[in-house]
Amino acid sequence: MRDSVIRAIFLLLAMSTAACDSAAVPDTCNGSALLCERPLNQVTLAGTHNSMSNEAEGWQLPNQHFGIERQLADGIRKLGLDIWLDQDELMLCHGLCQLGSRPLTDALQAIAQFMELQRDAIILIDIEDNADGAAERIVAAFEEAGLARFARPMMPGDPWPTLGQMVRDNKRLLVFGTPVEGVPWMLPYKEFVWVTDYATPTTESLTCEARDGFEQNPALLFDLHHSLVDPFPSPESAAIINAGDFLRYRIARCERETGQRVNMISVDFHDIGDLIEVVNEHNGVTTPVSE
Repeated sequence: MRDSVIRAIFLLLAMSTAACDSAAVPDTCNGSALLCERPLNQVTLAGTHNSMSNEAEGWQLPNQHFGIERQLADGIRKLGLDIWLDQDELMLCHGLCQLGSRPLTDALQAIAQFMELQRDAIILIDIEDNADGAAERIVAAFEEAGLARFARPMMPGDPWPTLGQMVRDNKRLLVFGTPVEGVPWMLPYKEFVWVTDYATPTTESLTCEARDGFEQNPALLFDLHHSLVDPFPSPESAAIINAGDFLRYRIARCERETGQRVNMISVDFHDIGDLIEVVNEHNGVTTPVSE
């Protein structure tokens, strides 16, 4: 019920926001003025793993309790989206679309509406592209949804912008996916981000090493994946590793071992535990990012 209410509020407020003076620039970035002068690689964002897969919308074997709208409202600022072709339609699915799905454009419209409403929000989207040969259609979906206008063009090796720059020029979205010629905002994932393993079976197997196919690189953003799968994600596992002390321990350990700041921490069941509190604490801010 709450998810449907949030969707309706997003739509109504986005429509009213668009009618207002769009030149007004907030003096906060992700909820805090303190973050505005920091480059993106010197902040930490709360993220979700398989963000689209959620119990509230009826997905089987979900990674989250709630959908994308609720996640954004709660302060999640990095989304992981898996895109598939199902009967020639671009869908968000996790492996099998029979287990749960959502039209891609519908989800992107929800994100665009949130960004209209939350003018200081900086969001990162990690696309796992399983729709072979459909990269240009994915770009078209971002454009159709009104989300591409927020996407920031970058080249590998460019200096990371400050959050304040991203807010001032209203290019507050980074999209990592399959590159498309002539689309400078669709950023090749491995040239901008390195990640740890997506899911491991035990707390002991949660390491700080780069996932196969990636290399630790201090010039890239560091996405710390933080979830247990044995064999499926569970709220019980999330209650253990999303607890404040465990999150603080793993962030500190991985920053010590890599010599690099954790820029994203991606969890299952974001509403369980202390993710937002720990991220705000790590950023040195006291105002919740969701306010």
